[in-house]
Amino acid sequence: MKNNFRILIVEDEESYREIYEQWLQGDGREIIKTASTEEALRIVDKFPPDAVILDIGLPEADGIEFLRQIFQDKQVPDIPVFIVSGCGELSTRLSGFIKGARRYFIKPVDREDLTHCIDNAENKARPENREKGKPSTLRSIP
Repeated sequence: MKNNFRILIVEDEESYREIYEQWLQGDGREIIKTASTEEALRIVDKFPPDAVILDIGLPEADGIEFLRQIFQDKQVPDIPVFIVSGCGELSTRLSGFIKGARRYFIKPVDREDLTHCIDNAENKARPENREKGKPSTLRSIP
């Protein structure tokens, strides 16, 4: 059984991959980095991540297509995906949200914002927090 919170970073620029890893590494976290969506799809199949940081401006493939593939074709659970991009066009941002992204960051990414989103995703992934959607039991006050 997996105990670590696994974060997949899909980013073609090595310097960004290293920065995100430095920001996000910590106890109980496993960081997997790749520069290609092809490899990222293999990783999703073999070692499903708990969160994904995705650059959508990758040279060999469109990050939006990657989103479609992991959410529709792969039929994976609701993995929180956080897009990072140098492109801030509204149509691109909307495409990311429509395909399932949780948040869209325009580079340069603010460290606090990104770490906050990953921390929230990690907290929600904990078994004790997964059942938060269930109605709470009320007891009467004597």
